[in-house]
Amino acid sequence: MKLLKAVLRAYNGYRADVLPSTTIAGGLVYGMVINKDTRSYDIMFTNFYIVKRNGNKVKHYDRLRIRLDRVVNYSMPYLYHKLISKDGPYVDFQGYVISSDLRSVEDLLKKYLVLVGNNYTVFEMVEISEYTARSNELCVHNLPVKDVESLGEYRGYLRRITVQRFNNTNFLGLDRKVYYFDMQDKKVKEVQNDRNVLLCTFRYNESNEFGSFYNKFPGSLDSIEHYTKEYVKAGTGVIAPCDGY
Repeated sequence: MKLLKAVLRAYNGYRADVLPSTTIAGGLVYGMVINKDTRSYDIMFTNFYIVKRNGNKVKHYDRLRIRLDRVVNYSMPYLYHKLISKDGPYVDFQGYVISSDLRSVEDLLKKYLVLVGNNYTVFEMVEISEYTARSNELCVHNLPVKDVESLGEYRGYLRRITVQRFNNTNFLGLDRKVYYFDMQDKKVKEVQNDRNVLLCTFRYNESNEFGSFYNKFPGSLDSIEHYTKEYVKAGTGVIAPCDGY
């Protein structure tokens, strides 16, 4: 597998200084679903972080919006936060992509990257190339677990923990399942009666190869269907440099 470094540009700004790997994976796999694309891409992403070139800072906008609930005839004002580069009506994010070849990544992003954006944000890939510099440390990025204790031997190497919250979709009859990695059984399982999982990033010294943590456990993804497997592998458990942690 090759280590690639990419820059994604968010036109009309973005709400945070980090573009999570799970957000990228979710948008891309949504594109696969609506286009009935059953190809297995085997492409993985880390979080992408905002780029501040040549000391340029980003502008912070707080805009007043109104949330309407037409069912109960109720409205609520709220502040909508957005980041915009001083160079133009956009902001750039940089991160790692793991793939066997560059062309497959370009093909995937060209087709479905537009579905990653939200709240009037549209993403475009502006730069991608193979990254040849070697990092002294590798991390497993955003491994979904139910609790920190379940990480076992890796618990002492934690670099970052975030909570991923799942909500029901707006489509009737369509249930959004939540999955986590069971370190004891070494496979991905479905969360029962919970909508939260922990995304843990930890230092990983057992391998000097980039790729998926799930590949270390053959059969760990066999119990989930195709599109879920594409999402889990693309956005979680990615072995890449620990930059940013």
